[in-house]
Amino acid sequence: MSKVQTCLWFNGNGAAAAEFYVGLIPGSSIDTTYAVGTEPLMVAFALAGVPYVALNGGNHCTLTPAASIRS
Repeated sequence: MSKVQTCLWFNGNGAAAAEFYVGLIPGSSIDTTYAVGTEPLMVAFALAGVPYVALNGGNHCTLTPAASIRS
């Protein structure tokens, strides 16, 4: 697996988005869900073996074409 992950920032639907993407692409999976109480905060998932993270970061930033990469 890759040593870096692209982080996609969401306003609250990150887990649903990850499940949607995983359902579209063969060889994809939800790997880990990190929650605060019952609300998912971050979801680590892979699309065709490429790792991603969906973060429910809130509305602190507006939508842009930017992406974060973490190691």
